[in-house]
Amino acid sequence: MNKTEFVASIKNGDYPNYELRVIGGDEIPASKKDGVTTDNLG
Repeated sequence: MNKTEFVASIKNGDYPNYELRVIGGDEIPASKKDGVTTDNLG
């Protein structure tokens, strides 16, 4: 799966633990924060 397909899948709701962030005008897939302070997604 390339980035364009992954972005479309996130928009489709296929990956609920991911969100899109706009950086420099480009949509970047990113893991959502999970509220756990002991991991890197806190």
